[in-house]
Amino acid sequence: MDAPLPHSITVNDTELTYLEQGHGDPVLVVHGTVGDFRSWSERLKPLAEHYRVVTYSRRAHYPNAWPADFTHCLPDVHAADLAALIEALGLGPTHLFGHSYGALVAMVLAHQRPDLVRTLVLGEPPLLSLLGATEEGRALVATFVAHALE
Repeated sequence: MDAPLPHSITVNDTELTYLEQGHGDPVLVVHGTVGDFRSWSERLKPLAEHYRVVTYSRRAHYPNAWPADFTHCLPDVHAADLAALIEALGLGPTHLFGHSYGALVAMVLAHQRPDLVRTLVLGEPPLLSLLGATEEGRALVATFVAHALE
C-alpha cells in the first residue's frame, strides 16, 4: 500500500488537511495540541488493512492556515469542524479516536452529535479541568493529586 497523499477540504470556513487510506468501516483520528495529521501517519498503514482511516489537522494546526487574528479555539469550534468533516467525507457514524486535546474534541462531538459516532476511544483526555465543575469531581481530583504525590 503506497503512502497516502494529503488532501484538503473546506468546512466551516476553514481549510483542513487530511489523509485517507484503506477501505471498510471508517476510523477517524483526532490529534492532540502539539500534533497534526502527520502524528498518525505511521499508524495508518496497519489500520488501513481493515478500515477506512482518516486523520486530519485541526484548525490552525500545520499545514492549515493560522489566521492573523487567531488566539485560541474552543473545543466546541473544533468539534463543529470535526462534525462537518465527518459529514463532508461521508464517514458517519465513525469509529472515533482522540488523543490528548483531540480526545476532548472527540468527547465534545460525541456529546453534541452522537449520530456521527459509532465508537469512541479517548487517549489521555484532559479531564481534570472538567472534573472541577462538580463536588464529586473535585473529590476525585483531590484523591488523584494526593496519590500522585506519594
